[in-house]
Amino acid sequence: MGDLEPEDRDRIRIQDNVLSISYLNDERDPGMYQCRASNTLKTKYSSAQLKVLAFKPSFKKHPLEFETYAQDGGNVTIKCNPEAAPRAKFVWKKDGNLIGAGGHRRVSEGGNLFISPISRDDEGLYTCTATNELGMDESKGRLIVLRE
Repeated sequence: MGDLEPEDRDRIRIQDNVLSISYLNDERDPGMYQCRASNTLKTKYSSAQLKVLAFKPSFKKHPLEFETYAQDGGNVTIKCNPEAAPRAKFVWKKDGNLIGAGGHRRVSEGGNLFISPISRDDEGLYTCTATNELGMDESKGRLIVLRE
């Protein structure tokens, strides 16, 4: 590992015979990697190709449910699951208004929106916007609250 560029020494490590690369770079890191294991009897090699995927968020394969039904007083999770690399950051809106932190509506780290307890005021059009450094996409779905 002596021939690493200075800027790579903190993000590329070999520990316990495992190669770890942090903060993948889609221009510098792709390629063939080779591991050599040797003892006094023989030497073996194993190779692997690393491809670094990088693309803007897309809801084409996993859009929000068109309609989600939930019981008044209950709870619901509206899933926001775009494809994105690197991982997306999420913003939710209800009827065009930003959903802030706290309160009975919470956004998970993975992007899903959890609402508990549900009231009739929660009924409306929800928009999940996913963003990474390559771009953004959004998907919309309606929450319909059923009365008891």
